[in-house]
Formats: sequence, structure tokens, C-alpha cells
Amino acid sequence: MKTLIRCISSVLLIGAFSFLIFSTACKKEEEDKDQDIFMNENWLLGTWEATTPVTGDPLFDNKKIRLVFDQVVLKHVDTVPHNSNKLWYYSGTLTWDVNTAGDGRNINFSHTAYPGSYPCILWESMSMIEANLTTNHISLRVNDSTDIWPDINFDLDWGEYADYTRVPPTSLDFYGDIELTEENGDRFVAYYPPEEGKNDQVYQEITSICISLDSAIEPW
Repeated sequence: MKTLIRCISSVLLIGAFSFLIFSTACKKEEEDKDQDIFMNENWLLGTWEATTPVTGDPLFDNKKIRLVFDQVVLKHVDTVPHNSNKLWYYSGTLTWDVNTAGDGRNINFSHTAYPGSYPCILWESMSMIEANLTTNHISLRVNDSTDIWPDINFDLDWGEYADYTRVPPTSLDFYGDIELTEENGDRFVAYYPPEEGKNDQVYQEITSICISLDSAIEPW
């Protein structure tokens, strides 16, 4: 009887140990797959450029924007079974109204703005391992903290963008608004896409600000 009990105990112990190894291996395999499913975190690093669409407002029309991303830092990770959510913050410079000499109004942003300060640009990506995709969103919240007038504030977003290929896009359609405030309190806002009720012939084809990659800092 004692021999039988020992045999059963040994079988149960071996079974439990095998299950533990199997579970650990499966978890490691899922973690590896989860890492592979995200786009390379450096994909935004480099110089991106845009020209604002023509709306009939000279304060905002045909203004060149330059975005330089020179550092990215992973700030937060949430993990649940089969899914992960990651949050990266960036450091760099946004330049408004770039002239032919390449100069303009420079506004710096930093990853140290995490978790909620301005100015900041962040990329959020959530993996769906079973579907082999990630959903991606960029939040651009940049304002000028200097005493230069007019005060300028960018409140723009990109996404949701579903990625199946791990090949980063080289152009980004941002929507939202840009706001200028004069020293006397006068406020001017351009919306992308424009607000309803405005001249349809002027506004009907304006949906976003398209920011395109000009040069990358390093290969992805």
C-alpha cells in the first residue's frame, strides 16, 4: 500500500512539474509573440513635415510645420492575457510656420512630460495577439510656454490605426485643431476637419493635416 501511495504521489508530482514547465513555456512564447507584434519603437524618430491646407484663413493657410523626434522612452505597460497596451513619450521640436531659410517658431516637447503635463507627444499601441494586429494612436498636445505672441496651441490626434504588417506608415493624417491667442485675448482656431456650417466649397475636401516623413534618424 505504501509503495502504491508513493507511486501515485510521484506521478502527481511529475504531472504538476510538467504542467508548470508547459505553462511557463506557453507564457514565454506568448510574451515573445507579443513583443514581435508591435512596430519598432523608433519608427517615429527623424524629421516629419507638413503644410496646412488652404481654408481661406491667412493665419493658418499654407503654414509649414516641421516635427523632429530625437528620443523615445517607453513609459507604461499594461498586460492582460493575449493583450498588451504600451505607451511611449517623445522628445523633440515642433516648428511652426517654417520659412524658406528653414527657420520658424520652435516649440520643444519632452518625454519627461509623462504622465500628464504639456507639451507632449505620445504614441499608444495595443496588441491583439490572436488577431495578429496592433491598434495605434498618437496624441500631439504641444503649446508654446514662452511670452511670444500670439500664443499657439496644437491639439491633434492620429489614429486609430490598425497595423497587421509591422511596416510603419510614412505619412500621418492628423485631425483636431490649432489655436492662436493674441495678447489682447483675441482667439482664432482652425479645425481639421473644419466645423460644420462653414463654406462647403472651401472646406469640403479638407479633412486633416498630413504629416510626412522627410528623413529618419536610423533604419527601422
